Amino acid sequence: PNNCLASSGYYAVCCIDVCDGYMNKLERELGSHDASAEQLLRVVAALPDPAADLGGKNHTVPPALQRRLEEIAEHHNGRVPIHGRLFAQWMHHVHPRWCPYPHMSGTIAPRRAEEQEAV
Repeated sequence: PNNCLASSGYYAVCCIDVCDGYMNKLERELGSHDASAEQLLRVVAALPDPAADLGGKNHTVPPALQRRLEEIAEHHNGRVPIHGRLFAQWMHHVHPRWCPYPHMSGTIAPRRAEEQEAV
């Protein structure tokens, strides 16, 4: 998996993918591959924030990001595809610590930890 830092034939060091859990919850709550901005804002605002366990505050979506989600919906005839790159970028801005930024295909050259150490 892409959330593993190191592995061998005997072990793997992997982190829990919080954003994947968020997407699973969105899919269960919405029951669809797309939703209105209002539906998404309601569900996303209710997502648990792991930082809250560390003394963080409950999460609220800033007005600028609410407007951005509405723009995404307008671009897609009033519905936001939850598996699209624009929504993934939006989720990154809402939860930057937990959701990775989805770069456009071919714009970066990711490396595994072993490859980075060899440099």
